[in-house]
Amino acid sequence: MLRLEPWGGPEAAEISRCSGRLRAANYAAMQSSSYYILPGGGKREKDMNLHAPSVPNFVVSLVFAVLALVGHVVLLPFVSLYGFWVAIIAYVILAVGVVMKT
Repeated sequence: MLRLEPWGGPEAAEISRCSGRLRAANYAAMQSSSYYILPGGGKREKDMNLHAPSVPNFVVSLVFAVLALVGHVVLLPFVSLYGFWVAIIAYVILAVGVVMKT
């Protein structure tokens, strides 16, 4: 087994020379920390945590998406003219709900 020392400590990864697969020596410790271990030995904070959107957030996004779809088929005063942007607004509402904690 070849041990990668620059990553350091118990969070170091071991490489099997036979299989060439990367196996985490202490997977639970690596997952519970809020930092990534960089090859140079430094640490970097994890980028973002994604969550399931709340039910009201999902319903509002779904209503906007269905309005955009119906506005494409049936003439609705505002939605038919700006159907693409209504669909984009639905996606943005859903994306904000996924990124923010509920």
